[in-house]
Amino acid sequence: MHDGEHSLEALVFWLRHQRADLEIVPILIPAARFERLQEARRSPGALARRGDAAARPRARSRRRDRDLDRRGSLRPDFSYVPYGEGGAEAYTRAANRDKDLLRGPLAGPITEAKLRQAFETFVDPEDPDRYRLTWCGRFAVPFGLLLLRDTARELGLAQPTGHPIAYGTSVGFPELPVHDLGLGETAPANLYHFVGYPAAAFTASSPAPD
Repeated sequence: MHDGEHSLEALVFWLRHQRADLEIVPILIPAARFERLQEARRSPGALARRGDAAARPRARSRRRDRDLDRRGSLRPDFSYVPYGEGGAEAYTRAANRDKDLLRGPLAGPITEAKLRQAFETFVDPEDPDRYRLTWCGRFAVPFGLLLLRDTARELGLAQPTGHPIAYGTSVGFPELPVHDLGLGETAPANLYHFVGYPAAAFTASSPAPD
């Protein structure tokens, strides 16, 4: 069951068991403009400054917290149905949209221009609370890759590169057999309501000798 789970909460325990000597520190990236993400990767705590445009009422924060674990491809409950209310054609078009991102700005050498492109695909850059594409990593992915670029540079490594690995959706995986345990699904998984699971690796190798 854990092998088929896509929530970090279900996997982090196994990571901790495998490497008990390491500390796992969760970092929540709130809604912010791309320029603030650029600033925050250089200045710890920048996202938490009082008066920041990223600060939102508590109700919105709770709403985002509930959303953190969901990768959106077709979500009527998020008012995200750009290809119609569902069905095989909508499913295919939504999945292809996700794959375009995976093979586009998230692939190859990671540049700030590519990360800005991804960010502006996920959200309205003038109103980051407004979805354009319902990816739950809309702030964490650009911020994490900006931080990766800086870290690689500080360590004398080559520019990080993205490698698309796989893509699946909640429609393509069997339902976990948990009903006998008294558990049920938190959301339906069908051609009218599904989420995508993109996978990519980001590597930064040692630069070639002169």
